[in-house]
Formats: sequence, C-alpha cells, structure tokens
Amino acid sequence: MPPLPAGLQKLNICETKITELPPILPRALRCLSLSDTAIRRLPDLLETSLVMMAVERTVIKTLPPLPASIEALYI
Repeated sequence: MPPLPAGLQKLNICETKITELPPILPRALRCLSLSDTAIRRLPDLLETSLVMMAVERTVIKTLPPLPASIEALYI
C-alpha cells in the first residue's frame, strides 16, 4: 500500500484483499476499519489520533500499544 495522505482522518478497507498497511500511518487518522481483511499486523499506532479501530474477523494475533485517544475498539 502506498503512503497515505498526511491529513487522512478515516481509513476503511473492510472486506478487501489488502494484506498490509504502510509502516507509518497519518497522525490525523481518527478511524481505522480493517474488519474482514487478511492484514496480519498493525504498524505503530501511538502517533495517530485514533478514537475508533475495528479489527474483527482478521488474523491479527496481538495489538500494538494504543493511543490514549482511543474510545472504541472492535476486536
């Protein structure tokens, strides 16, 4: 996946065949939806502004440390 725009706030790639995310996510990212994907691991999330993340029905085994801004987590 190519680098994402710095101002991106929402990323929804649910139900796609994407298998990986860029190593650095935008600081502005607030919502990340990855359910029903083949993504195996997540990049560092501490520098993001995430308030919601959905990773249901993925093969992700462990979550990295989450930012203090997180309000909703769907696993």
